[in-house]
Amino acid sequence: MEKLLLLTNNEYDRSKYRSAGVVTTTHVEAVSGLRAFAADIVGAFGNKSELLTKKTNDALTAVNTALVVKAREHYTNLAGLCDIRYSNNAFSNEENRTFIVFQVAATALVPAAGGARSVTRKHRRVKGF
Repeated sequence: MEKLLLLTNNEYDRSKYRSAGVVTTTHVEAVSGLRAFAADIVGAFGNKSELLTKKTNDALTAVNTALVVKAREHYTNLAGLCDIRYSNNAFSNEENRTFIVFQVAATALVPAAGGARSVTRKHRRVKGF
């Protein structure tokens, strides 16, 4: 599998690449209430709990992987992703479960010469239009 150019900014060599479209994905990671409660107790005694850090890192890894997979599905000649933007939120429900939600969006880059999308749709003309 080829290496991808991954950029958080929008600065890339425009003579080599062109933007082809936006790719987005979302990932939700759940933390059980009991585990979160246990982590709070450990934290109360001055010890460091790694539970939320681990869950956040797991969610970030999963959303990055999903973004690359989705981009490769839509663009067969994908050369990279730029202008990668992350958004995350955490919330709890009535059952004391905590959810960490990551959303990511990026611009797909394809080679400047002949970089067509892999998915093509044929449109039929309708009489009268």
